[in-house]
Amino acid sequence: MNCRVCGVELTDDNWYPTYKRDNRKLCKQCHLTLKKTSKYKEWEKKYRRTNKYQQYHKEYNINYLSNPKIRKHRNEVKKEWNKTLKGKLNQARKNSKRRELKHIPLNECEVDGWEGHHINKEYVVYIPKELHRSIAHNVFSGKNMKEINEKINIWFNDYYKVI
Repeated sequence: MNCRVCGVELTDDNWYPTYKRDNRKLCKQCHLTLKKTSKYKEWEKKYRRTNKYQQYHKEYNINYLSNPKIRKHRNEVKKEWNKTLKGKLNQARKNSKRRELKHIPLNECEVDGWEGHHINKEYVVYIPKELHRSIAHNVFSGKNMKEINEKINIWFNDYYKVI
């Protein structure tokens, strides 16, 4: 295989591994020379890798994503959806520290003013906002977790006895 610019044979020494993987026939020296030219931006736009959908649906990108009216409407719809119960639950799952915290609910979020409380790094209990914020706590450091979990346990038993 030869470089498409200078015609030199491409080897591991003069060919970038990513270029080899993508079958781009351009040696390191020609790449550096080309990068210095003023036409590099046009070349980069022409040969850069793009999402296949974007590649075949260019009208989508131009007409849809760049249209300020559509963007504004889309953002308003997202904001409204995030205010609903399903949206809040989705945001809670998305925003919880996914790598460390799991989101396994032990009860349903029945009232709009409830928040999720991690009793440990896996399980979540939905409780009233006032109860959740009554004691400052941190699941990572363990600060006040015993106190808040005892308080929640008492509330949990009382609340579900009534129901």
